[in-house]
Amino acid sequence: MDSRYLSADASASIPSPDNALAQGFPTEGNTDLGVLATRIGAWWFYQIGEEIRNCIIEAGITPDKTKVNQLAQAIRILCDIPFASTSVFGKVKLSNNVNDTAQNTAPTSFALSQTWTEATRDASLSAKGRVKLANSVSSTSTSEAATPNSVKVAYDKGVDAYNLAESHQNHLTPTGAVCMFLSNAIPSGWLKLAGQTIYRSQYPSLFTKMGWGDSFTLPNMNGRFAEGSNSPGQYKSAGLPNITGTTQTNDDTSAVGGAFRVERPFGTDNHATLWYQIINEYQVSFDASRSNPIYGNSPTVQPNSVTFVYAIKVI
Repeated sequence: MDSRYLSADASASIPSPDNALAQGFPTEGNTDLGVLATRIGAWWFYQIGEEIRNCIIEAGITPDKTKVNQLAQAIRILCDIPFASTSVFGKVKLSNNVNDTAQNTAPTSFALSQTWTEATRDASLSAKGRVKLANSVSSTSTSEAATPNSVKVAYDKGVDAYNLAESHQNHLTPTGAVCMFLSNAIPSGWLKLAGQTIYRSQYPSLFTKMGWGDSFTLPNMNGRFAEGSNSPGQYKSAGLPNITGTTQTNDDTSAVGGAFRVERPFGTDNHATLWYQIINEYQVSFDASRSNPIYGNSPTVQPNSVTFVYAIKVI
């Protein structure tokens, strides 16, 4: 369609709107009353034709006077609006989903209402929501959030408590005290007594307390037992008291004593460990357990014991 092509008497110029003076609605007139029918005029025809023509052009179609379906095509094209996005204008699909992350839908009033309800709901241990801040460090509330100030106050109190506990520990367990631990995980501030050399620059409090010089070699308590003494730090080797006994080389068995025993050679002595001499019809045996039952009770010099780790407090 092209409204600019007429049969005859076409004007080369655009009609003037000044000729359209009357405003109102068309009428068929009334000859009895002398009322003339409405004369539409060139301007009205021009407006209608140009509106249709411009609609066709807007749709990207070239007006063609031989076609009468171009307006319908233009309407279909112009009504086929693409979906809107963050970069393109267009039609929008509505959504009730409050968790929708799409960028080509728009929330409905219902979705906005639900979102507002979620945003203004109070938080709890089981639901997200808004929270009230609190400065208290002793509150037991499960619906309030601690401020940085309250966290700092609680932290400072914890540090103070730790320092107080440390000072009490230092008071109850003085520097230089030796303790036994049932683990190799020695607490901070203690050193194993393993024969290592330490220096005043490392542990000035310990050296001052103990009256040591610039260096000191700690005793090695591995495989050793502690023994009370007025001379601490001395090493003592293992030992046992001497074993003594008496015997004679005649028939007088009454002179035999201590760890010695005399008996007839035809008898059996299951305790005999060493034969020294046969005197006439008697034989002499030596068994230290006859002197003290501690002998023979162990292959080494070993009392009943439990092992510990010895450590000295250095701070």
